[in-house]
Amino acid sequence: MADSEFRLDYQKPLVLLGSCFADNIGQRLINTGWQASVNPCGVLYNPLSIADTLQAAIDGNFVPETHLHPGSGLTFSFSFSTKFSRPDAAQAIDVMKEGMAQLRNGLLTAQALIVTFGTSWVFRLKETGKVVANCHKLPADCFVRRCCSLQEMLEMWQGLLSRLKALNPDMKVIFTVSPVRHLADGFTGNMRSKARLLLLCEELAQLPQCLYFPAYEILNDDLRDYRFYADDLVHLSAMAADYIFNKFTDTFVPPSTLPLMTDALKSYRRSLHRPINPVN
Repeated sequence: MADSEFRLDYQKPLVLLGSCFADNIGQRLINTGWQASVNPCGVLYNPLSIADTLQAAIDGNFVPETHLHPGSGLTFSFSFSTKFSRPDAAQAIDVMKEGMAQLRNGLLTAQALIVTFGTSWVFRLKETGKVVANCHKLPADCFVRRCCSLQEMLEMWQGLLSRLKALNPDMKVIFTVSPVRHLADGFTGNMRSKARLLLLCEELAQLPQCLYFPAYEILNDDLRDYRFYADDLVHLSAMAADYIFNKFTDTFVPPSTLPLMTDALKSYRRSLHRPINPVN
């Protein structure tokens, strides 16, 4: 892979948003000493929900729309993952506001926003027509499911990128497509969904503040083996995630930073060790 002309500064913060693959790479960045805010509003899979979340963060003064879950009795929001649901409505709203504030603050100072698209498929709530970030295990007949068109996603993101540039003119946006499979519609449905995302990233990467990292291609065209998948044959193995992370650092991290990352990782691993004979 060719190195990027843009290089990340170890002293400046990052924001990562998107699918569980963003969590995967984000945790590796944190473990190696980077200042990274990773999915502060929870995992987001589709480009429309990621864009909606970023729009809300840019707008500020966010007040989440919440609902009472008919099964669990928890207060939840269709804009957030289940980890933000709470028995008390006020507590739920507080943690959602906190997550959105963390995202906004991160965007104001980040040197780069790393966005990982997981799927082109979206769920729209029948009652409102709104695209939801999470279905919260509600009955399927509450939603209409469809695959977004390239034009729909492109128009939404082109406008959003203009707003992000106004918010933080120096911030780069690095796009990638998650190599994790979404097999609800089988292999064909997954491939068509990923194809739309790849085309979306190709278009967006033409913009001056945007770059692309080929995580999807690395897994499928470089590794190409089931031993690089976890036992479910959908998610990545730790070996594959490490390999892709190393490709990411080769592309965007200056060689002079790598020893600092190695030292930080050693410190992190030492922190996980429990003493055999702890002193009370």
